[in-house]
Amino acid sequence: MNPQTCAAPTTGGRDSKTPSKQLINEDEERITIPNRKVLGEIFTNSYEYKVVEAVVGIDYSADPQEAINCIATAVKEIEGIAPEREPDVGIEDFGDSAINIGYRVWVPTQTYHRTRYQINLAVFHALKDAKINIPFPQRDVHLIPSQAKEA
Repeated sequence: MNPQTCAAPTTGGRDSKTPSKQLINEDEERITIPNRKVLGEIFTNSYEYKVVEAVVGIDYSADPQEAINCIATAVKEIEGIAPEREPDVGIEDFGDSAINIGYRVWVPTQTYHRTRYQINLAVFHALKDAKINIPFPQRDVHLIPSQAKEA
């Protein structure tokens, strides 16, 4: 079959030849785009590596530099991360209940989700082993008794 043309089933059960482009995404889904939709459009290429971006909060009582070093070491040990791109790790922002540490790691596009999950698990265990707490939001609720009005 010509790569410019693909067989598209019709309601009559026969295949028709429609000029089109075929793409296969990272999830192995075949995408057929009619040529009339392709001309004059902008496309984003998927490259060999894709960036995993995530944020994890640490207690305000924890040393952020220790957490940054801990996370950087953990992600560098993951098999398959881009060897030529150093992971970025640093303070993302200051939340209500945590100092948020952001990390960016380049991983193979083909194994993006699997590697992302491995990275997150490694970060969790690295912080736990270093006894750096990951806080959860807490709220104080004060109940003020209402004073009933006498009629």
